[in-house]
Amino acid sequence: MNDKFKVRLSWAFYDWANSAWSAIIITFIFSRYFVDVLSPNPDQGTLFWTWTIGLSSLLAAILSPIVGSISDQSQKSKIWLVFTTLIYALIALSLWFAEPNLINLFIIIILIFIGNLSYEISQIFYNGQLKLITNKKNFAKIKPNSEKKNEEKKVFFLKDNSPLIKISNKTTNHPPLVSTILTLKLLFSNSICIFSLLHLCISKGLG
Repeated sequence: MNDKFKVRLSWAFYDWANSAWSAIIITFIFSRYFVDVLSPNPDQGTLFWTWTIGLSSLLAAILSPIVGSISDQSQKSKIWLVFTTLIYALIALSLWFAEPNLINLFIIIILIFIGNLSYEISQIFYNGQLKLITNKKNFAKIKPNSEKKNEEKKVFFLKDNSPLIKISNKTTNHPPLVSTILTLKLLFSNSICIFSLLHLCISKGLG
């Protein structure tokens, strides 16, 4: 176990940064942009989005025991964490090009599918790191606190007067503005995410 402050700080940064995928891409902003702007019509967009997220989550659930077993046997969960995180981080950055008539809709669907699958699988390795940075007595302290912070951040972005909600309400009229804000947000979040992963890599005691 490595309970140094810098290791816990890296874990906390990663915990905060990786929620950008679930909060901005899957739940609040890009999903609305996909349905209202990228899709031929909202009904088809909702259908495509629901099936893409549902099937990727189902596949992740099926693969989870297999991936977890491979991780435990190889003792290389850190490498798997880096690999899966980089996949969905790079896919998130690639969504800059997701504009009407610029990239085929089904390519975007495939990217979202792969990205969400990678995100869900990365959570297996990420949660597995918890036992390496603290003892069982502190599990209930660290994990709920980090989840609380993530929920507080999401609630902030959901307020009626929050910048992201104002932007979300204008997606159909101002897609370039949404694209710019998304990119800045994702660049910031993914830079922290990648920084935290590198910190985890050089931290001794993590498998």
